[in-house]
Amino acid sequence: MTRFKWLILLLVVTFFCGFLRILFPTKIIAVHRVSDRYTFDVIIKYPPVTDKGKIQWWEKKQDLF
Repeated sequence: MTRFKWLILLLVVTFFCGFLRILFPTKIIAVHRVSDRYTFDVIIKYPPVTDKGKIQWWEKKQDLF
């Protein structure tokens, strides 16, 4: 294959993986309280990819904890 075909294949695979990532929303699996009352371990499935997305998700879900 030529370099151009490899580049196109890479772009298609990257786009497909990104599209699948959008289809699966972040889901809370479990929340465990650690010894003190202000610390929690949160187990999630399909976490947000970017740091900004993680902070926004946490700010939206913070009231649940």
